[in-house]
This record gives sequence, C-alpha cells and structure tokens, in this order.
Amino acid sequence: TYVAQLYTQLARTQSLQGKWDAAYAYLDKAKALLGKVDAVTEVRYLLELGRTYNSSGDKKKAYDLFTRAWELAKDHQADGYAVDAAHMVAIAVESSQDTLTWNWKALAYAEQSSQPAAQKWKGSLYNNIGWTYFDNGDYQTALDMFEKALIEREQQGQAENIRIGKWCIARTQRELGQVEIALQTQLSLLDEHEAVNSEDEYVFEELAYCYAALGDKSNAAKYAKLAYDILSQQNNIPKPRLDALKAMM
Repeated sequence: TYVAQLYTQLARTQSLQGKWDAAYAYLDKAKALLGKVDAVTEVRYLLELGRTYNSSGDKKKAYDLFTRAWELAKDHQADGYAVDAAHMVAIAVESSQDTLTWNWKALAYAEQSSQPAAQKWKGSLYNNIGWTYFDNGDYQTALDMFEKALIEREQQGQAENIRIGKWCIARTQRELGQVEIALQTQLSLLDEHEAVNSEDEYVFEELAYCYAALGDKSNAAKYAKLAYDILSQQNNIPKPRLDALKAMM
C-alpha cells in the first residue's frame, strides 16, 4: 500500500513538470499493485491518473477517472480524497455552470465532514467558486466568496495563502470600483512581501492598475515595469496582458 501510494505521488511530481511518459510509467507501477492494496490507494491512483490526463489535455478521460475516485472515496469514508476528486471534476468539466455545480458539491461535502482532511479544503473551494463568479462578471458574489476563503485561510494560519486571499479580495474590489481600498490592501501586501524578502509580480500588476485608475501615471509606470519584467519571462502570460502593462510604462 505504501509503495503504491508513493508511486502515485512520484507520478504527480512528473506530471507537474509536463513529463507525461515518466508520470504514466509510475502510474503503471502503481496499477500493478492495485490487487494487493486498500481502496484509498486506488482512489489516489485514480486521482493522479486523472490529473495526468487532465494536464496533458485529455479532459474526457480525466473526468471519468475523477468521478470514479469521487464515488470510491465516498464509499470508503475517505472524505479528504472525495473532496479532492470533486474539485478536480470541477476543473475537468467544460462549462462554468458545471464547474460551479461540482465546486459547490465539494464544498458541501467538506462542510458536513468531521474529518480535518476534508475541512482543510474549504478555503480553496471558496476561492475557486469566487473565481468562477468573477469570470462570469458577478463581482459582488465573487467578493463574498473570497472573504469567506480568507476566513478559512486565517484559521489555517498559512501566511502565503492569507496573502493570496487578501489579494483576491483587493482584485475584486478594484473591479467593483473600490480602488482606494484595493490600493491600500496591495500596498500592505507589498510591505508584507518586503518583510520576508520576497516579491510578487501580481501585487506589482495590481498596484499599476490601481494607480492608473487614480490618475497617478508615475507610480502606475513604476509598478507596471516591475510586473512586466517578471511576467514577460513567463511562458503562460497572454500577449494582451503584457501589452497592457507596457502601455502604462
């Protein structure tokens, strides 16, 4: 059981790097042991196989694997993995409505569970639900979700997740026209990062937009350049996003 579960997590490390063949090789090793292991191990195998298919672009196979993991985990009261599986279904589905449906289903399951492994998902799920509403243009509901996510993050006490929670709230407040409030939060986050000798390109980007909205072209240009210098080195940033920053510089 231990070895099979270890294979699934080794596969995950390969999948996260885009090394699909290596990931599938580890998963094959795990699969060969499934007849000798418990149901939780099979759930973890299904989850990582699904994640690998999802990341490599085969969402249909991923969806089938995640739903199987969801049902099997529920059957064996492995609540944390059940919530993980439901949240992965939400990622694999095509429509934003299906994404919401599965994230709400995952959240409801986490909230009724007495298992810490399930409850710890609540912050992430509120966050994911918030971004779906945000992308659909329902900024007020998104803000409500992000505020709930921050409460969960603060209870868990992980500093980086708390900063992300605050950033999401400020990002949404800017969209709602609450620019001064958003700016103060981003400046506070800037101070927090400096205190731990780190920097965040997304904080820089938001500062640029906040200052631009308030007519402060000098500070907008300053932070747009800081954001651009980092984001332009990343492969997954759309050109229009970079062009918008460049226009503020």
